[in-house]
Amino acid sequence: MGYILRPDSKRYIGHIRRAPLPPSVDSAIGRIYSLTSSITCVVICFILKEEPSEQFNVVLKTEFATTQKAISKTGYKIIEPYFHKKTAIKDIRNNIRSEAKTWFRNFLPGFFSTDSVNGEFPTCELTTLLQQEPLPASRGERSTRLGWLELLGLDYDFRTWRSEHPELKLNWSTRLEEDQSSHCLISCRKDSISDEELKPYGGGKTSLVVYIDMLLNDLISRWAILTMLTSFERYLNSIRDTITFTPIKGGASLILLKKLSAHFSNSVNISIVSSELRRFASQPRRFDHECAAFNPTHPKYYGEDKATLCKTLREIIIERSKRLNNFDRTTRDLLAQFGTMISSHENIGLQGRIGKLTLVLVFLTIVLLALTLITALNLPLDWSAYRGYLSSLLHS
Repeated sequence: MGYILRPDSKRYIGHIRRAPLPPSVDSAIGRIYSLTSSITCVVICFILKEEPSEQFNVVLKTEFATTQKAISKTGYKIIEPYFHKKTAIKDIRNNIRSEAKTWFRNFLPGFFSTDSVNGEFPTCELTTLLQQEPLPASRGERSTRLGWLELLGLDYDFRTWRSEHPELKLNWSTRLEEDQSSHCLISCRKDSISDEELKPYGGGKTSLVVYIDMLLNDLISRWAILTMLTSFERYLNSIRDTITFTPIKGGASLILLKKLSAHFSNSVNISIVSSELRRFASQPRRFDHECAAFNPTHPKYYGEDKATLCKTLREIIIERSKRLNNFDRTTRDLLAQFGTMISSHENIGLQGRIGKLTLVLVFLTIVLLALTLITALNLPLDWSAYRGYLSSLLHS
């Protein structure tokens, strides 16, 4: 895809594409990866404008006052400056992620652009520091770590991955909020990459972003698979949790059968994708091709000295794909049983309605037979002529 500029941009950097971009974005770089026969991954590097890119710095330097917030008619809580800054940084992350997700939904239809992902959207954030090393080695006591690094989620190196050159650190799903579980942090010191290395990439303010994007976009396309698997798992969990074997009222059966049909269709897709991902992750050369080499900061957590990020991703994908296949098969069996239950319930109801209809038909048949006899025997149709006869029959 290459470079993507705004329609009104006057810059010229060779072959480019023009498209509307998120409000905070100055330009973008897009790449497409064909991972399997049915999975194509689009990785977009959004290069922020100068003001949005400095938002973290502005928040950290801003003086916040201690405030209080009412939590009931008689109570309130004290909010210290630290938590004001933490909330502001979280809002910045969420806003930029929301812009990226909206852009994908509007311009790149696909799995993460649909409503079936339950809000999951894989994003990767690059944060550069001037002097301080991000994610420094643990020093034991929490109080000895720098507070502003903790606000950014860059203070603790637990489950952090490191590349030797350039010296980048990668971390995800450890210190972030629950709604940011599919968000990855990449960080480095600006002086860890020399100006000489950045010259081929323009040498300007954005050259560092372009350089790191070139190194990591292959790896990010593999890492995003985890978010897809998470979305599948949550989808199957939601189906299992919403199925209730209770009596069905009214005309809800047809609606339920339509939902079951949609679930079966999605289940087939999940089964195919999970099988392809397992085969893809089982081929180290293909999976690791052109992926940046990241090693764990603490190898002891991974049970071996030669653990790499790609190898760990492959193991996680293989294990979760197997589990997803089993879960999918179990869910389909549950849906089949639920469909059988709906059919049985409807058959019983239908038999009851047929029984009532049979009684009505018997009554109408008797009435018709009586009218036929009256007509055949030329009997009077005056009801009073038969009242005495019927009354004597009833008393006898």
